Amino acid sequence: MQNLNMNHTVNNRIKCPIVAAYIALMVSTGGASACIAHVPFHAPDTKAANIVFSGEIKSYRKLHEEFASAVVTFNVTQIYRGNAGSEVTALWQNSTFSVPEDLVEFTALFGSRLVVGITSHKTRLPLRGPSATFMPLNDEELSSLPRILQAPCSDPFMFRTKDADDILTFVEFTNHLGAIQKMWR
Repeated sequence: MQNLNMNHTVNNRIKCPIVAAYIALMVSTGGASACIAHVPFHAPDTKAANIVFSGEIKSYRKLHEEFASAVVTFNVTQIYRGNAGSEVTALWQNSTFSVPEDLVEFTALFGSRLVVGITSHKTRLPLRGPSATFMPLNDEELSSLPRILQAPCSDPFMFRTKDADDILTFVEFTNHLGAIQKMWR
């Protein structure tokens, strides 16, 4: 019996440093994320966007009372799909579980001139990753705002204008493909 207890103690002494090292590694690798795995932005996701436009950020407000959410307003300079006025205000519920604190941090991450994909608050988001978490909104008025398109655990459909050529080419392609499909119906 004493030998059994000694083996158990030795096993715990070996396991504890390994578990502690693993936890330290996970904590030190960056911001918190509840995503099991991050999936890159997937070009076909652009089909889910009701509106695609380029514009300049006008205002940004982190919603501290909502989980990983912000309201973002853009001045629209060009529309690639859908209908929009000269200004678009949308809700961003970041599925990677954090949003910038303020406009300065937002522009440092994304820039001020962007190509953005917006979806209706009723549109289902594309799902590809191994996890998906949708947090309910505390404020009912926010529920009716259009959303910045973002598949769970992926990047949002917000690209610096200078880096968006490939995405815009795909958007134009899907626009033409949609028009051709309508002709054949």
